[in-house]
Amino acid sequence: MKKLVLLSVILTLIVFNCTVPTGGSGISGSSGRITLSSAIPGEDTGALSRSINPADAARVIISIENSLTGEVVYDNYALTLYNLNGQFISESLELNLGDYTLTKYLVVDADNNVIFAAPVSPSALEELVSAPLPIVFSVFDNVTTSVNVEVLPTENSTAQDFGYAIYTFDVVYADLVFPTETIIKNYNAGEDGIPGTDDDVISSLTVQRYKNYYADNWQRYFTSSGSDGTWGTADDQANGWFWSRFDNGGSMQSGPGADGIWFTTDDNISGWSDWTDPNIERTYNDPGADGIWFTADDVMSGYYSKVYNEDGEEIMRKYYGDPGLDGIWETSDDQLGDSWLGAYVTWEYEGRFNRWNSWTKQVIYDDPGADGIWFTDDDDVRSFSTHEFADGTKFFTRENVYNDAGADGIMFTDDDELVSYKTAENTY
Repeated sequence: MKKLVLLSVILTLIVFNCTVPTGGSGISGSSGRITLSSAIPGEDTGALSRSINPADAARVIISIENSLTGEVVYDNYALTLYNLNGQFISESLELNLGDYTLTKYLVVDADNNVIFAAPVSPSALEELVSAPLPIVFSVFDNVTTSVNVEVLPTENSTAQDFGYAIYTFDVVYADLVFPTETIIKNYNAGEDGIPGTDDDVISSLTVQRYKNYYADNWQRYFTSSGSDGTWGTADDQANGWFWSRFDNGGSMQSGPGADGIWFTTDDNISGWSDWTDPNIERTYNDPGADGIWFTADDVMSGYYSKVYNEDGEEIMRKYYGDPGLDGIWETSDDQLGDSWLGAYVTWEYEGRFNRWNSWTKQVIYDDPGADGIWFTDDDDVRSFSTHEFADGTKFFTRENVYNDAGADGIMFTDDDELVSYKTAENTY
């Protein structure tokens, strides 16, 4: 079969005897260092469209899994590319010894636009390369392993053509310091009734642990400081539920189960969310006739439709809580409902990091306004929040919540009324 001229990228793994890296998950005791190198052809080779400049290649976005366990070792990890006389060499990356699978490979420019990609099987373009993703490779002690990754220019093709649902990713940069734990304190106004003054009181506490670079592993909520009156101690009382993430979704635990102890394996589940599809988050609130959660007969309660910007950041989420007259979800007559994020929510971002809770502004809408039409300028704002980042990262350190337009009656002006706020203490 005649193939397109390809951009050939060599993935070189140089193995050293050293300590086990935090990102690796292979054989304990030794690790390797992976370097990606590529000879990117110029326009005179005829390999590229003239609207693509190979010099724009700034980073490689990769995802790697442990082949044995399926554990994600590096997820949407960005490696900087260096141009050495036409040869692009990435910064190095550590891996433990073992077998791995390369599942994503995107070459992006400085603005995170995907300009080259490795096709995934199955996809429309997989036949244009000899070895589409996923690619399995091994890392051995004192052996250099090379993996050839073929990529195609993305111009005039869609993400779906390459086998990706959408070109969206939370980029994980090598120089990003991320927390292992975040403690969030929620404050309400004290006796003076004014939030942001010295007599403010903590109304609840959230403890958040992370499973990878951009997503929390669980969130546990407490609404009482217990008998000792001190927040963040062992006798804090859970508020009736907590959130737990797994690979493709998350579940809501609503009771301590038969043992009567919170945060154990028998805690009751009240619902879960499926994140397999990046464009739709489906929610379930009933285990169905079999009484078992996470099976095919779980009853869907609604779904969120997601909208992304060109940088892959989620900028809007719409909640559909009614399947409409036809009674069938995900059809044209579905109706917007009301969730903890309202009928829909929008986010704004600043800077290069797109992280869990890294937005700078969040606006929640819950009514279509006087015209009765959703997504118009008169939609009613339930509340809006802003984030502050004071520890040098894109993990927020304070969240301010506003729900009143103030004396001028206009939202998003200086006299908007602060109703509550949160502080976040990130442990790195």
